[in-house]
Amino acid sequence: MPKIKYIKKLTQKQEMFIVHRLREEWSAIEQASAKHELMERAKLIGYNMGKSLFGLALVIGVLTIAMVAPNVFAIFGKRKQERYHCVSRDLPKTLRQGSSKKYWRYQQVTKNTFKFVLTPKGKKLALRIAFQKFKLHREPVWDGKWRLVIFDIPKKYSAIRDALRRKLTMIGMCPIQKSVFVYPYDCTDEVKMLAECYDAESGIEILEARFLTDCDKKLLGIFKLKKKKLMNNNG
Repeated sequence: MPKIKYIKKLTQKQEMFIVHRLREEWSAIEQASAKHELMERAKLIGYNMGKSLFGLALVIGVLTIAMVAPNVFAIFGKRKQERYHCVSRDLPKTLRQGSSKKYWRYQQVTKNTFKFVLTPKGKKLALRIAFQKFKLHREPVWDGKWRLVIFDIPKKYSAIRDALRRKLTMIGMCPIQKSVFVYPYDCTDEVKMLAECYDAESGIEILEARFLTDCDKKLLGIFKLKKKKLMNNNG
């Protein structure tokens, strides 16, 4: 996992980009799952309860957390339709622990209802978690083009180069050479954002390509795709 010390401080634009992608991630999970499964699904992709609250607070803002049944809490966003269920006997304990570390503040409104908001320190940590868990999206339909990311970073910056390699693998790209990575869907904005974070914009190029060798056969299997049929120019 890339160490944070190799990453510049995130700009406001980069923070907004990460929050936007996180919002899309939550929406995708919600659409693919029943509402009551959202938190459990979130845990499976690497979040614990505290980090799930971090993610939701980044996306939604102020959360209202209410006990709706024994051991079942419902988390409400600004809009009434933003409602997420989670099963947790220790949610109030989680709130107290986070508050004691100054990551968030909460207010007990009624016996079983709490309001939850991130502090600046909590927002910083939540963004760090979101960055570490960042993944590239997958489109419903593949257009048959491969996206290649190639980079040339001098040896004296090998720590940044190695961290970038690990990060590109973590977000879902496949290395075909040490400094060449492939992904089947458009990832231009995401890669540009990462290049900025690692201060490596000048050493990275992003291309769209088709393979003229058997390399794509292996990649089709890795990404679980079917080969795109080419259109006949004669109709």
